[in-house]
Amino acid sequence: MKAISVRPPWACAIVHGGKDIENRTWKTNIRGTIAIHASRAMSRPYYEWSVKEIRKLSPKAKVPPFDEMARGSVVGWVEIVGCEKRTESK
Repeated sequence: MKAISVRPPWACAIVHGGKDIENRTWKTNIRGTIAIHASRAMSRPYYEWSVKEIRKLSPKAKVPPFDEMARGSVVGWVEIVGCEKRTESK
């Protein structure tokens, strides 16, 4: 199975919080089911900033508390249905 590592709490937002777009600097031809892996790296300031950003995207998103956030493990599976080329905004 293919997987992508994402920093917590964004991994949780992708699987459970309605974040349906992931921005990367690289393109992929992979389609179908992949695992979402929550990386280990997450400072408390980064967590707090991320939660504010996640709630802007999805005000009712449920994000686990800092001490309960899954890290270093697969947190769920998603379907990749497409990949768009990044365009620079001016």
